[in-house]
Amino acid sequence: MDDIRAFTEEIKAGIESMKPEIIYSASLMPEGGDIDAASNGFAMVHYGQRYADFGELCDIVIPMTYHLDFGEKANWIADVATGTRDVMMSDTKVVMGIQAYDLSPAELQKAIYYARGAGADGIMFFRFGTLFGNENLKNAMLEAFK
Repeated sequence: MDDIRAFTEEIKAGIESMKPEIIYSASLMPEGGDIDAASNGFAMVHYGQRYADFGELCDIVIPMTYHLDFGEKANWIADVATGTRDVMMSDTKVVMGIQAYDLSPAELQKAIYYARGAGADGIMFFRFGTLFGNENLKNAMLEAFK
């Protein structure tokens, strides 16, 4: 974990020395923002990702909450959003990474609603090409933001 933190600090210092107005973000495995302590520990052990470090060093943190890939229901996204804020204990923006592949339009809308309902500062879709290459998913996304 300390190696990951040191690497993140080194990148941040480089950015700040060259172009400090650049927004520094990190996309992270979701377990580190999970309210379940066992999942949180899993992220530290297996990924070296301590959300508190990223909250201190980054402008934006993006938990990759691809819920169906993790065998979770859409409400898990809200749990991770809340847990991320609790674990980071900082004002760093939390942008939820939402799954936009291998799901129905209704499931995409649920994911968006849970992220927004949890107070996420934004939503990032993975994969953009899958989302905008599918008219039904694209329309479901647009409807969810009305």
